[in-house]
Amino acid sequence: AGRAWTSLQEATTRLNQFAAAEQHYRAGLAYCEEHELRVFSTCLRGGRARARLLTGQWDDAAAISTAMLSQPGISQVNRLNPLLVLGSITARQGGDGAWKLLDEALELATGTNEPQYLVLVRTARAELAWLEGQPDRARDEVDLVWDWARERVDPWTSGALVIWRARTGAASELGRLSDLGLPEPYQLEAAGDWRGAADRWQQLARPYDAALALAGAPAEADLKAALAQLDQLGARAAAAAVRRRMRSLGFKAIPRGPR
Repeated sequence: AGRAWTSLQEATTRLNQFAAAEQHYRAGLAYCEEHELRVFSTCLRGGRARARLLTGQWDDAAAISTAMLSQPGISQVNRLNPLLVLGSITARQGGDGAWKLLDEALELATGTNEPQYLVLVRTARAELAWLEGQPDRARDEVDLVWDWARERVDPWTSGALVIWRARTGAASELGRLSDLGLPEPYQLEAAGDWRGAADRWQQLARPYDAALALAGAPAEADLKAALAQLDQLGARAAAAAVRRRMRSLGFKAIPRGPR
């Protein structure tokens, strides 16, 4: 039963059904705590941290993850989600220690040999490299699991793998996305409909992904909208990456953001 609750939570989170995921979390946590199923209650907390990450509730996600990582006796698999969540937030906010967190996450994911874990970690590391202005390193992170894992995970997870490959230099990948059966936001970005992709991510309650979709647009208005969203989220490193792109495109009136 404990495993069933965690699987329901994980599946609905992957499908961006966050209200359902929260219901499964609450019901599952109550059941697991009543029956002293500590491994599964810990797993449910990690799943909730990931849902909070995806929906832009980063303070809550970081608090859950920090508490989990300080918990004695936590299993290696249950360390994966909080490491991945905290590493992603630290990277996006431009804090110190993101690589250390994601290095440990990679070590644990490699130990499981599970494609789902490995793709999530590799895409997070690709994002961090991109945020630091290292597109070649970002591409390398994706390529390491490209052939082995891409077709062994759900479409939302493989979609992230494909889109990061495209964002980091494989322009030819964008033209092939329509053949891969990926979810709509990725398809829209591939077709050059950055606003449509961003709107779809917003409808799914994923504001950071909406901002990243807009960040690929060539229009100044779209890039400014992406900046506003990233500044609101506190994603300083991501906002800096967008500002670098605006400068490379020759735009002059680039918003400085909060000080």
